[in-house]
Amino acid sequence: MEPTATWTSIEIVTVATSIATPLIITVLGFIFTLAIRRIEWAKESEREDEQKKKKLAEEERKLAPHIELNVGCRFMGPSQGRFLAEFSLMTHNKGTHVHRFPKIIFRVRGIKFGQELKYWEQNEHRVNFPDKLLETDLVPKQWNFIFVQPNIKQRITFVTYIDQGYQFVIANAEFHYDGWTPHTVEKAFEMPKIEKLCSLS
Repeated sequence: MEPTATWTSIEIVTVATSIATPLIITVLGFIFTLAIRRIEWAKESEREDEQKKKKLAEEERKLAPHIELNVGCRFMGPSQGRFLAEFSLMTHNKGTHVHRFPKIIFRVRGIKFGQELKYWEQNEHRVNFPDKLLETDLVPKQWNFIFVQPNIKQRITFVTYIDQGYQFVIANAEFHYDGWTPHTVEKAFEMPKIEKLCSLS
């Protein structure tokens, strides 16, 4: 009879190691390769997201209002203790899209002769015009909006009267856009002396 082969623990470990080592290397290589690819996929996804954000920002920039606003005033009179005041709101659409204004809030406040100049309590170092002279929407109720075509300058006029007892007035216009934060323009004017006509713009 042939002698029975006896495997020692060392031989078993050696054989098992020789079999397992290539498998472990293969598995580790696969895991490492997968990890590298996941990193590359993540970077590629980040690049795509960044490109999408840039493209979206560019589109938003094109659609954003590119408009220049200004306000002027011409005083006429006086007549029976009042001056006729013709306010002009200039809008210059420098963008590539039509801008629609469903609401244009126009406000005028004043400081009378002899009134002390004071700061506005809610805004330090900003002069307070204590008397509210008018507040109105320049878009007629029967209109949906006022629009300005691209590369067009448009003048909106509003005529009212102001008592000659006022020395300074401030005009503020708040332009509301469809889907945009309102843009404002503000300008102060000195009322003309009673003895002569003064035109400001």
